[in-house]
Amino acid sequence: MSIEFHIRLKNCDSASGAKLRKLIPQTLASVLDCECEILAEPSDTTHIAAELENYEQKLARLHSTLELISRDFGAPNPFTKTKKIDATRLQKAEQLAARAPQLARMKRFLIDLPAEPEFDRLRFLQNLVMQNLPFPEVFERPELVDAIALQAFENYHAEYSKKYLIFIEDRERAITVWQKQQKELEQKVFTLAALDQVKKLGRPVAQNLAAELAGVEKRHAPLGIKIIELRKILRIEPVIAGITFFTPLPDREFADFTERVDAALEQKFAKIRDESTLAVLKNTDDASVKKLTKLIALADLAKIVRIFTLRTAPKITAELTQLLR
Repeated sequence: MSIEFHIRLKNCDSASGAKLRKLIPQTLASVLDCECEILAEPSDTTHIAAELENYEQKLARLHSTLELISRDFGAPNPFTKTKKIDATRLQKAEQLAARAPQLARMKRFLIDLPAEPEFDRLRFLQNLVMQNLPFPEVFERPELVDAIALQAFENYHAEYSKKYLIFIEDRERAITVWQKQQKELEQKVFTLAALDQVKKLGRPVAQNLAAELAGVEKRHAPLGIKIIELRKILRIEPVIAGITFFTPLPDREFADFTERVDAALEQKFAKIRDESTLAVLKNTDDASVKKLTKLIALADLAKIVRIFTLRTAPKITAELTQLLR
């Protein structure tokens, strides 16, 4: 729908006014989807086209910024609904647009929080921020962003950062413990790979477990960022490396994986520990197999897996395959 564009000229003769009206872009009025009134006092009408183009671009940027704020906070943008933008309302729009970076930062941190009681205080502080940012009233009173709302946000941000850093530290601590156990776990998977070569000991499992192990290591790689750097990042962004409060801490996954590897080994060893199998294995002359059967009888898992090395594993599997045909 075509919207009329009103111009009120000051200190302009009729000839200049007529020329000015001809230079008005038809699209300028629809930038904010409303009627606009420009107070023009051109000293030189030859430059008015460039001035109007700059003004049109300014309104377009203003409109885009206000729409972004409106979308972020789920509030209708009153400047696109009103039928007239006067100097006062335009000034308010510009004042709110100038606060867009502050509002964008607030919005980034106003994220969903877990329902657990330990997040109650953080949720309370988050609600205070929203209560002090009463949209759409903020569109009419941009100064609200600078007063109580900003202080409420800083209180929330301080608590959020503190809790998030503790969360990250717990994650990094669990990864450190895991890394200390990782060599032993890799040895267990290596042992399983060797025993998988013996068909009588059950279906192969090591290949899948090795792939899972690589996935666990990739998902839970340490951040390698110092606390002081994390604090700097948290001034701007609420989440680091995609880790949120909803991201499970890795220690449970580490424990579950370790338990499954141990259970897989135990299934293999149970078959060797069987009396009929042991009776066959007593006929071996291989020292490694003799040691293996002895340790399996003692159920000493840590010592059992150490028998399997790059040198001994092929010999053990070959001997077991031969004896357990």
